[in-house]
Amino acid sequence: MESGDEEKGTVRAVAAEVGVSPPAVYLHFPDKDTLIFAVCQQLFAALDQAVESAAAGLDDPFDRMRARGLAYARFRPRREEGDGPARSQRAGDGTGR
Repeated sequence: MESGDEEKGTVRAVAAEVGVSPPAVYLHFPDKDTLIFAVCQQLFAALDQAVESAAAGLDDPFDRMRARGLAYARFRPRREEGDGPARSQRAGDGTGR
């Protein structure tokens, strides 16, 4: 489901993508909106972790801001063949060095 258009995404398409039956999806998510919300929560949590990890251990406020900005700019959800749901790609230490 790489269309980027949530209206084209169906529970049936999600189920096929992850290799389960549509009823199996409904065991975990009551509807499509809840499923989309859960995916967004997971991706934003991964983004937050990448951004905060990039600034960890830096004392200078400018260096922390720069590291967070670089981590944000480099963050891309990624998906590898056979990986199942999208996983985040973390952006190194964020220093750009």
